[in-house]
Amino acid sequence: MTKIISRALIAALAFSAPAYAGDVHGVKQVAVHYDDLNISTKSGAQTLIARIEAASKTACGGVPDIRDLKMHAFFSNCMKSAMDRAVASIPSPMVAAVYNGTAGEEAVQVSQR
Repeated sequence: MTKIISRALIAALAFSAPAYAGDVHGVKQVAVHYDDLNISTKSGAQTLIARIEAASKTACGGVPDIRDLKMHAFFSNCMKSAMDRAVASIPSPMVAAVYNGTAGEEAVQVSQR
């Protein structure tokens, strides 16, 4: 089966915090590979969402101390933004459904053109 989707997803986040190695113009990028997954199935989509979440945590600088309310708010906003953009960039109804909590057990076909 020929796949027309990208083999790697880049979680790119705008930072207002200090720059990190690998930043490009204030944006930290983390590649998320998923060519080993069948993202048209619920389990494949769940695995990809978990990978995106881990990459987003890395790109957002890691979970801050809960007592640092400003950094915790920044981290939460960063995570949501990164996850939303990453999922939106994947042409898979199943990935979107899993992310939004609306996925059933059936597989969703990804249309190919």
